[in-house]
This record gives sequence, C-alpha cells and structure tokens, in this order.
Amino acid sequence: QGKIVLDIPSITGLTTIRLFDGEVKANTLYKFELNTANIESGVYFCRLVSQSGILIKKIVVLGE
Repeated sequence: QGKIVLDIPSITGLTTIRLFDGEVKANTLYKFELNTANIESGVYFCRLVSQSGILIKKIVVLGE
C-alpha cells in the first residue's frame, strides 16, 4: 500500500517510459500493458519503486 512508480528506462538510460505513478492498495492485483509499437528492439528494464524498495526485471523487445 502506498505510492509506487513503474517505469522502463532503456539500458543506455536515454529513454524512459512511465507506466504508472500513483497510489496503490494492498492485496489488490494491478495490470499494466506496454505498447511496443513505438519502441526500438532491444533490452530494457522494468523498474518498480515503492516505499519498501526497488524491483528491477529485464524485458526483451523484439521488432518485426
């Protein structure tokens, strides 16, 4: 419960996509979708920042 920020900075740190910046409730499931149509292929990191810490997961975007 509390404020979270969910964003996706590129591996070079040049591009940041902010998916969410706001308050969330405990024991509630949230779903966020990322439209990759305007994103170059590459490796990105999904970063979740909350009061209790930072969680980072790797994402691979593959273009057509």
